[in-house]
Amino acid sequence: MAKIEKSLLIHAPVEKIFDFMANPENLPVVWPSLREVRNVHPLPRGGGTRVSVSVDYTIPGAVLGKLAEPIVHKMNEHEAETVLANLKARMEV
Repeated sequence: MAKIEKSLLIHAPVEKIFDFMANPENLPVVWPSLREVRNVHPLPRGGGTRVSVSVDYTIPGAVLGKLAEPIVHKMNEHEAETVLANLKARMEV
């Protein structure tokens, strides 16, 4: 199983970023491969803020999976960096 973890400093108040990310309908704006968000129901807000992004994935197929793994990992890593960069650009205005 592969894992990707990325982070980025965004020069914007945490409230602005949290409010933007808390609305799932905003996710396709910063996440290029995300095409649709539906059936979302809001949950009550708590008193703290912690944002974590971690992606675990497994590529199916023993032989082909092993061959494709480095390429898929690089693509997923690029995707995570793009999501963070898009969020940063959107929040730092």
